[in-house]
Amino acid sequence: MTNPNSRRPLRIMAIIIGSAVVLGALLLWIFFDLGIGEM
Repeated sequence: MTNPNSRRPLRIMAIIIGSAVVLGALLLWIFFDLGIGEM
């Protein structure tokens, strides 16, 4: 279980990065949508 060459947290890192990118894109989309709507 402690073998560094088995399956390092590459899958976990990919999932975290992907979810972070998706959440960031959604937040930016909502932020710009509300900003443009208020202006």
